[in-house]
Amino acid sequence: MPITPFVVSAKNKIWTGALCALVIVEFASIMVYYAEIQSARLFSQLDSRGPITVERIMNALMCFTDLSLAGSLVFLLRRLRSGFTRTDAVVKSIIAYFLYTSLVTAVVACLSLIFAIVFPHSLLYLALDILISKRKRCP
Repeated sequence: MPITPFVVSAKNKIWTGALCALVIVEFASIMVYYAEIQSARLFSQLDSRGPITVERIMNALMCFTDLSLAGSLVFLLRRLRSGFTRTDAVVKSIIAYFLYTSLVTAVVACLSLIFAIVFPHSLLYLALDILISKRKRCP
C-alpha cells in the first residue's frame, strides 16, 4: 500500500480534505493571476489594481499553504517514528526535506508579498515570483 497523506493522517478525512482544499484554492489563485498577466501587453498595464491584488492574495495563500502543509507533514511524520534507528533516520530526513523545501518557498512568497506592498510602483516582486516558479518545478 503506498504511503499517502490520507494514510499517514490515520485516514482523517477532515484534515486531508482541508489541506487539499488549500492546495486547490492556491492553484486557482495562480491560474487567475497568470490569466490577468497574459492580458497585459506592457509592464505599465501591470500597475493596475487587478493583477497586483491577485498577486498579493496568491502570495499570501502560497505562504499559508506551504507552511500548513509542512507543519501537518512534520506533525504526522513525527507520530510515525518507531524507535528503530534506521527508520527514525529516514523519517527525520523526510521531515528535513519537507521543512527545507516548503520554508524556502514560503519565505520567498512572503518576501514577494512584502515587496509588492512596500514598493507598489516597482516590479521587484516579479523577480521573486520567478524564483518561486523555479523552486516549485525543481525537485
